[in-house]
Amino acid sequence: PREHLAWLDGLADAIDLEVDGERYWLVHGGVPDDQLAVEPSGRVPWFVRNAPERLHGYRQLLDRSPNLGRPLIVGHQQVEEPVVSGAIIALDTGAGEPRSSARLTAIVLPERRLVSVPSWTEVTQ
Repeated sequence: PREHLAWLDGLADAIDLEVDGERYWLVHGGVPDDQLAVEPSGRVPWFVRNAPERLHGYRQLLDRSPNLGRPLIVGHQQVEEPVVSGAIIALDTGAGEPRSSARLTAIVLPERRLVSVPSWTEVTQ
């Protein structure tokens, strides 16, 4: 419905999250690996101000995660198993896809404990 699209459009392009003294960046897709004359800690705010759409559809390169001075939490790039490393946390395990291994995954912070449930396609079968 139109109200859902309006709600989604109103969401922040990036979230500066602090949990028990540890800070994280949350973005939908990732942070482009552009060569910017910007300090690593300022990259996400730069994209929010200058090119927010680039944070939505970008597929984060999980093997070349940018050093942003704090962990980056992303979705949008489906992974069979969540990726939790020092620099990146990738949680999109395909909940919206019609495949048997798909599930919805979340993370409990600051413990970095993963929580997964079957996708809606598995539950409705």
